[in-house]
Amino acid sequence: MYSIIQSSFDERAPGVKMFILKKPTKLDWEHGYLFQAAGKLQEDMGKAFKSKKHPFYVDGKLVLDYKSITFASQISLNSLGKEISKHTADRRAVIIAACDVKEVLEVKKVVREHNSNKERHGSHGRAKFAFMPLFKDDLPQREGEGVKRFKWYSFYRFSVMAKMQIAVDEGATGLKLLGIQPDVSNDMTVLEYPALEEDLNKARRNETYPFIAVDDEKLLLDAEEFTMERIRLEDLRPKGGASSYLDQNTNDMNAVIIVSATDADGKEAAKVVTEFHKRHRGTRQVMRAWATAGDEYDDWGGDHGSQPNALGWVFRLLRL
Repeated sequence: MYSIIQSSFDERAPGVKMFILKKPTKLDWEHGYLFQAAGKLQEDMGKAFKSKKHPFYVDGKLVLDYKSITFASQISLNSLGKEISKHTADRRAVIIAACDVKEVLEVKKVVREHNSNKERHGSHGRAKFAFMPLFKDDLPQREGEGVKRFKWYSFYRFSVMAKMQIAVDEGATGLKLLGIQPDVSNDMTVLEYPALEEDLNKARRNETYPFIAVDDEKLLLDAEEFTMERIRLEDLRPKGGASSYLDQNTNDMNAVIIVSATDADGKEAAKVVTEFHKRHRGTRQVMRAWATAGDEYDDWGGDHGSQPNALGWVFRLLRL
């Protein structure tokens, strides 16, 4: 959720409104956790701000105003479209923080309709919503070997899958997942990219999340043929008057999602993304989905300066 908030501000939104849809009168425990977690999210955000952590602080420097993120609850599905239009009229972003699992498809339709309305482009902010299915059987387990054994990895992986959804919801017809080539000494960053690629290819092959259909509607529509690439940081930066890497790869409604970088490279990449959005004023899609190693490595010891960045956010909304 923090990563989605971060992307909204990357796109130069002046603020974010978090929507919690109306809770059904009869809601079993299995379907109620999203609403409980959305309430907990507000508490977690307050703690993150007071502790000077992501997404509000970077290297001890305030980058997001706590008061720029507000919540609205008891939003009915029938009025969702009107509420999104109203709250994005000043170019703020709306993020759906919780809804009934049975309403996911309808929420997706409303979000996509808002984002595809050309009359609102440039005047209204975007709507964002990332769905994760319920785990009806066993919860995802850490694997015994490699980078996947660390608990941050499953949250990192979902952060990428969530951004893939959001890109499609905002009109992307193609997805480029981009990694910044690390030094060989950056162990986790070296390993996370191929691990992610392996998991995404496996999910696509087996038609598991996020390559699934919700009530016969594909979660990723026609953008399932994603591509992945690693490049050097210097190749990401614009060069003189030449068309930049991001310019070239966001033509024809394509989106770029930066999914892997060390802490140091991530800071530089963030600057490139910010400048890109300044130039294009939100008309093209480039996203990043990371926090610093200090935010992510709860189960990894060692000196932060020597450790790489585990990209992706700790998705507290779905910490089951």
